[in-house]
Amino acid sequence: MTTATTSDRTSFAGLAGFAFGALALLVVLVHHFGGPFNPQQEIGVTIGEIAGDIRQAAIAKVTGTPMPAPEPKPEFVDYDRILKIVGSAAGALAIIIGLIGLIRREDRNPAVYAIGLGAGAIAFQWLSWVVLIICGVVLLVSIMNNFGDFFSGFPGFD
Repeated sequence: MTTATTSDRTSFAGLAGFAFGALALLVVLVHHFGGPFNPQQEIGVTIGEIAGDIRQAAIAKVTGTPMPAPEPKPEFVDYDRILKIVGSAAGALAIIIGLIGLIRREDRNPAVYAIGLGAGAIAFQWLSWVVLIICGVVLLVSIMNNFGDFFSGFPGFD
């Protein structure tokens, strides 16, 4: 009677999880450094629209007029959103398959590498968005600090 040790077993789950983890990291890195793949407005136009929306909202609040209803976005294929979902899903799948490999007592190395690659891909995607959100908040705070310039042309706010 022979018993299979961990080195005798082929680690299908670990290797499959490693492949999904590598795919997740590749998708996340390509999207981060190669994207955005959808057409984008100039950053100055976007900041100007945000500043204009802030001004309109503040004026509407002060004067008591209702805000206009939001306009629906046109529907199109959003490649950036698809890549975010594929990267996150492949990373989560790598973690789950790596855990399955550990539960089945397959070779530890491919399963641990799969978990590490999947978690690394998700963490990179998440941390890059956190940094962008922090930068956006800093930008909005600087815009709000200059509110006096926004209201200078409006009667009653001079």
